[in-house]
Amino acid sequence: MNLYEGVAKYYDIEESEYQQEDMDFYIEYAQKCKGNILELGCGTGRVSLRLASLGYDVTALDLSKEMIQIVERKKNEQNCNLEVICGNMSDFHLNKRFSLILTPGRSFQSLSEQKDIISALSCIYQHLFQGGLFILDLFQPETFLKYQCKDDKTIFSKTVGNEKITMKYACNHIDKKNKIVHTTYTYEIEKYNNFHQTQKAYMELRYYEYKEIVTLLESVGFKIKEKYGWYDKCSLEKGHEIIIVAEK
Repeated sequence: MNLYEGVAKYYDIEESEYQQEDMDFYIEYAQKCKGNILELGCGTGRVSLRLASLGYDVTALDLSKEMIQIVERKKNEQNCNLEVICGNMSDFHLNKRFSLILTPGRSFQSLSEQKDIISALSCIYQHLFQGGLFILDLFQPETFLKYQCKDDKTIFSKTVGNEKITMKYACNHIDKKNKIVHTTYTYEIEKYNNFHQTQKAYMELRYYEYKEIVTLLESVGFKIKEKYGWYDKCSLEKGHEIIIVAEK
């Protein structure tokens, strides 16, 4: 399980290339769908809070209690109307349907067991109105796997308050048979009084070829509406993501 327990408070520090480009993309589809929205694997609420601030009816779900606590705090600070739920994207029952369901930031890839993957897609399908959209974001394995290394790679190093926080990433193992990347995120925290602390988060990420994920989506009833390689809507061949807009 990818819970980020113990390191959730550092989750917002990294500045990702996703930060604006995916947000504009999701806002565009929120405008098109004109209904309530569900974000699965919401993390600390970056996408959900922004959409809620624009007046959309948003529900945010994440498995990590620490992440959910951060979303709740932000929601209260921003006086934002957002429903926040601690739950599992592979098995959720919310007693309502949505016009748009999102899994930003490759969150769907945290599901590594086939039964959980199928269960999640079935849950998503059941929670959509007829004609509703599911937007799925995955990395393209050809590009992503090419740059994996076993040695720690520094992703960022920043000073926040009286702490210097350095985040490093390493790929421990690539299970090509089951298509799972085993990774470690290491957070090194230094304070001015020379206090030093290291915390680690271990992740398993399931990767997909395009045809494979399309087959899985279609197996539960989805129709592929659009496909892109990045949030600027370039083709799969010109991007490094697999972004699928699927319709119920």
